[in-house]
Amino acid sequence: MRKTRYHAFAEAADAAATSQAQLITDLGGNPNYAGHLARLTEVLDTKLLEAFLLAGSSDAPSTCSRSRRP
Repeated sequence: MRKTRYHAFAEAADAAATSQAQLITDLGGNPNYAGHLARLTEVLDTKLLEAFLLAGSSDAPSTCSRSRRP
């Protein structure tokens, strides 16, 4: 059931992204453009993740969801 629901959600999200990209192109814009804030956010997220991974933290995002204690 979940697989069907998420598959339908993925299809709807893909259709929305495709139509938005087409609208941007039709209006003369570049659908691959990323603004300054979007690029800054991606860099900061990457640096934060690197800090966790390089520090060997047990709270790193890749292990955090699996380390549940009773």
